[in-house]
Amino acid sequence: MIWASDAKDLWIGDGSTAGGLKITANVENWANSTFIPLSQKGAADGVASLDSDGKVSSSQLPAIAITETFVVDSESAQLALGAQEGDIAIRTDENKSYVHNGGTAGDMTDWTELLSPGDTAVQTVNGKAGPNVTLTTDDISEGTTNLYYTDARVQTVIGNSSIGDLSDVTTQFSSS
Repeated sequence: MIWASDAKDLWIGDGSTAGGLKITANVENWANSTFIPLSQKGAADGVASLDSDGKVSSSQLPAIAITETFVVDSESAQLALGAQEGDIAIRTDENKSYVHNGGTAGDMTDWTELLSPGDTAVQTVNGKAGPNVTLTTDDISEGTTNLYYTDARVQTVIGNSSIGDLSDVTTQFSSS
């Protein structure tokens, strides 16, 4: 072995090559080289290590699934969430849902609205709203053709008619 102190090179003789084989080049510059110390392998803020298949171990990767779902009642509550990419915010004030898109602006551009089919349920009935609407005859105005039943109306029809005027009645007289 030969150490060249001026060039900081290490040479090893192989018995046939004049001067030997150069093993290192400028050892003083190793600290500034692109080599990564073994202490950084698989360490936080270091470099990921590869498994036997040449892939990064799943223990060194962040979660890639939806991790949390939040129910909030306003935009300000949504923006105050400590959400990560893939988290869901369900807004009760808008009846909408959003997924965090990984943005870091701190505003609604960090969220993407999830599209859902329009609500086809009946929203109001005769001016009344709610999931369970009950109507009475007081809630529905009487038409000009279809009138409400009243005792007085029935008595008037009967009083102005003879039994023979009623088309669905068969008359039979008995002599007994």
